[in-house]
Amino acid sequence: MLKCYSGGLWYRKKIILSREEISKNIFIDLGDVVASAEVHINGKKVGTTLKKPFRLDIKDFVKEGENYIEVLVYSTLANHYYTIPTPMNYKTSFAAGLIGPVKICSER
Repeated sequence: MLKCYSGGLWYRKKIILSREEISKNIFIDLGDVVASAEVHINGKKVGTTLKKPFRLDIKDFVKEGENYIEVLVYSTLANHYYTIPTPMNYKTSFAAGLIGPVKICSER
């Protein structure tokens, strides 16, 4: 565990989508994220999301068959503050990253 890490981290996954799935409106829902997420699909940047809902339209980026999803998540500086000697007692969460659950949603 990187208890005091603040910065960016890549999450990567290959998924298979059918012709039927990509013929509908299709979104990626990242669930919970601390704090921002940049989504890339098949080497192209889809967009960046900074607040709930962490959801982006991916219809123009997916294809039938194998798709490569990359999510770059940046945490806040909150965890880094634990490394700084100070009389203050920081009362914050160590939560950081892609908490999820991540879902691919399709709808008409």
